[in-house]
Amino acid sequence: MESNNIDNNYYEYEIYKYIKYSFAVIGIISYVITCLIFVLYLKIPNLIKNEIFTYILFHSIKSLVEIILPQLLGIILIYIFDIIELILILSYLNKCLTSKNISENTNLYELNYRYIIVSIYIICSFPYEKFFKLIDQYIFSLYILNLILAIIFFRYINIKMNLILEYIKEKKVTNSSIPDLYLPYVKANFYFTYLNKINNIFYFSFSLVIIYYIINILNLFFYFNIIYKYLILFS
Repeated sequence: MESNNIDNNYYEYEIYKYIKYSFAVIGIISYVITCLIFVLYLKIPNLIKNEIFTYILFHSIKSLVEIILPQLLGIILIYIFDIIELILILSYLNKCLTSKNISENTNLYELNYRYIIVSIYIICSFPYEKFFKLIDQYIFSLYILNLILAIIFFRYINIKMNLILEYIKEKKVTNSSIPDLYLPYVKANFYFTYLNKINNIFYFSFSLVIIYYIINILNLFFYFNIIYKYLILFS
């Protein structure tokens, strides 16, 4: 009976690894195809250096690291990759929010606390439970803290996004009180439409982050085993 359970667990874990490996391969292939399109077809190779495409590559490599490398080494490297990914995301968001194409006065929309956000993330996201024997109450407190920090982080970016949406909303009105020096009416409509779509993706991402931490918290009280791994993987 015990042997059957071991076999089932091994089989389930192999499926999990296969799914994660597939995600990683798809990410790397997507990155290579995008690079080829930029270089050979669109003739804009400078876009390859864009943070969002670097993020795709890093995230795919991170998935491979989790599968291939020994556990402790893999955990440390994944932690480092997570920090780099956050820096890439913040850099890309800041670049988008402070684009001169939208407004000349970008100070209002800039993410001012990027270094503080990264520093807090480095401290709070370290996998303490993997290296130290921590009681469940401490791990629970850590997850709650990370959840609260995630909400504050998303709220901060949400405020910046709403500021820029309000500015563009005013600009897209034909009798706008704001002079059309930097954002003509047609361009304002274009940016407003796409920033609204980005805002919807933002809310969806926020929901997934909340789900991620809730799943981690619930797993402290109810042992989900392989189901937990799949839920974490997809969130």
